[in-house]
Parts: sequence; C-alpha cells; structure tokens
Amino acid sequence: MSTPHVLNYRGSAGLDDMNAFNARTSVGWKGDTLFRVYLTDSQAYFIKVGGAKNSNQAMAFQFGLLGALIVYFLNKRNKQKTLQRLNEVAGVSPEQLLAQDKVNQVIPLNGFAEVALRPRSFWKSAPFGAWAFRDARGKKRVYTFDDAENFQIASRRLSDAFGARLTVNAQWDAQNGKVIKIE
Repeated sequence: MSTPHVLNYRGSAGLDDMNAFNARTSVGWKGDTLFRVYLTDSQAYFIKVGGAKNSNQAMAFQFGLLGALIVYFLNKRNKQKTLQRLNEVAGVSPEQLLAQDKVNQVIPLNGFAEVALRPRSFWKSAPFGAWAFRDARGKKRVYTFDDAENFQIASRRLSDAFGARLTVNAQWDAQNGKVIKIE
C-alpha cells in the first residue's frame, strides 16, 4: 500500500507570483520590515513577510567575535524564516493575507501621489534603489529594494500600474550590475 502524495499547486515564492515584488520599509519603532507588494488594477496591497534585516547588529558590536558569530546564525535563521514565509504566501490572494498582521494594508492606486522610483542613496543603505510616494494623508513613504531582481520587477510593475504618474529617476544597468541615476 503506497502513501498518498501531497501536491502543492500554490507555486513557489518567485517574483512572478501574482505580479508581486518585495520591498523594505520602517514601521514605527520596530525597524525595517520586508513587505510583499501586490499591484492590481485599482489597489496596492502591502503584506508583511519578514522582519528587520539589521536588528542584531548591536549584539555583534557589544560582544565582539562571539557576538558576530551569534549574529551570523541569527541572521541565517531570519533569512530561512523569511523564505519560508514567502513560500507560505505564494499563490494566496492578497485579500486573504490582509488580516494576518496588523501592519498589512491596502491603498487604492488613486491614493498615491508623487510616485517615484529613485536610485541608491549616498546616506542610506539602499544599494538597489527605492520607491517613494505620498499616501492619501500626505505622509511620505519610502520602500527600498534588497536586490536587483526585486528592483527590476518593481520597475516594470510600477510603470504598468502608474504609467505617466511614475517619475523614474533610476534604472538597472546590466553592464555594470547596479542601479544608476537617470535624468
């Protein structure tokens, strides 16, 4: 007698999963948080999928080599947990994911103002650029990209969603392997 095979048709957490990309922003006093951003014809969904990237750095500085070793393993575990979370949300509609965390939100696309795709900042650790906008209340929000792949996908998705309303100040330079500023 054979055991039944469990088939998982939800897919993996690839960037083509439901027109989504990953971006990081600060949420209150919790530090930076990784969000999966889903863009539809009329709304943008922001779903939390990961915690702070650099939250353990103080331990490394305080405890020297031992602290650095501990931080290495903690960061490795956090990366695994984030990947696991991305796989859990793969294929699930953003409407179903909204209630899973209080920082998850949905914003109508007409509630965005001053939408811009920006190059890396000299002052901040965003080597792959950022997406900035003002929400309906006028609050400025900045989401940074952790890697080139998310920047490239976001660039295409944001251009499709916002069209002429998107100010593009950055693009991917494949020859040099980095995000560059454009005028």
